[in-house]
Amino acid sequence: MLRRIRDLLKRSPKAPRTREAQGADVPEPPAAPAPPVAEASPPAPVPIRHGPRVVHHRIEPAELDQDAVRILQRLTRFDHAAYLVGGCVRDLLLGRRPKDFDIGTSATPRQIKRLFSNCRIIGRRFRLAHVYFQNGKIIEVATFRAYDGDEAEGGAEPGRKDLLIREDNVFGSVEEDALRRDFTINALLYDVGSCNVLDHADGLSDLRRRLVRTIGDPEVRFREDPIRILRAIKNVPTVTIATGQVHYLEEGRGPTLVLLHGMGAEAGLWAPVV
Repeated sequence: MLRRIRDLLKRSPKAPRTREAQGADVPEPPAAPAPPVAEASPPAPVPIRHGPRVVHHRIEPAELDQDAVRILQRLTRFDHAAYLVGGCVRDLLLGRRPKDFDIGTSATPRQIKRLFSNCRIIGRRFRLAHVYFQNGKIIEVATFRAYDGDEAEGGAEPGRKDLLIREDNVFGSVEEDALRRDFTINALLYDVGSCNVLDHADGLSDLRRRLVRTIGDPEVRFREDPIRILRAIKNVPTVTIATGQVHYLEEGRGPTLVLLHGMGAEAGLWAPVV
């Protein structure tokens, strides 16, 4: 009986295939490849504070004080930043022989004294190191200094715009130290190892133009230290004074400036730039 039923099933016509059934036998198109997984982008770099303009300028060793060079080399050997600073860099770039070679460093006065047995710490308001040599030469080594917001008038921050210095023994960065200086052309630093000039205050541009310009408001900077006016006058044979500074000095604000204004007039300070 089972065999007969099987035979009948084999002979029966096949039912027509419905669209659904027809479609069931059709192979489905291959699935679209999955889009590649995007790789995670690297993290954004940490913002870096704008640094100085760095200009390569080789100064011949014969033009440098070799005792100063040895001090710089010893400081850097012990992982302290150290540069020629101030007027000596200005004079070297002007082709003049500096009278003194001053050094700025990240080392504290105590650290400097540990490195040099021929060193003496001087000053109370402005502590710095003097390194003595047998020929009577003294090379000044000063720690980079910053502004003390707690000591500043009105609780101002170290980056206050007037840049009035009210505290000297607050150590800081090389940039903060450069911006404490009187004129842009005196804020230049020279790295004897790399032969690079570091310019935090656009002093190279002013030096090319033979221009004396204060860092910050001239009224504030001259009030901070009126002797700076005499330093400007001293540089008149080599450079001129920025017009804004001349206008301020011509007004003779304050008794000290009135006196110095007269001295500047006698020296012929104002005529070339007014």
